[in-house]
Amino acid sequence: MVANAVPAPLAEALGQVILAREFGHEIPRAEGRFVRWLRRHGKSPATARQIRSNVNTARRLLKGRIHAELAIELAVLETSLEFQALSGSRRSALRRALILYAEYLDYTAEKAVRKGRMRTDPAAPAVVGPDVYRQAV
Repeated sequence: MVANAVPAPLAEALGQVILAREFGHEIPRAEGRFVRWLRRHGKSPATARQIRSNVNTARRLLKGRIHAELAIELAVLETSLEFQALSGSRRSALRRALILYAEYLDYTAEKAVRKGRMRTDPAAPAVVGPDVYRQAV
């Protein structure tokens, strides 16, 4: 709840952002270094960009929802009517893109833990990036 702690125009702007995410008008984009990570794992530049695009497409089909567990995210994707209408190869590419993105997020979370930027204890305060939500505990 946004109360008297912030000016009214800021509260309105925050509310618009929250509603845009809630109704699936805005989606979280794949993190900046995802393409670089794919390249280091043997993907060509064009393939890496296509995988990032597939992540964004899957996010749109999920209406911008992020789930803490990959299995839940894939299950919700499978129930989407738009997803079911796609060809089998396209569905497979979107699933694979989400799996690769989850691997990337796990890698970045592990890297942050190693560098001391993220605590393994959920009760401890942590300093992390905006899209590191799959913290391995």
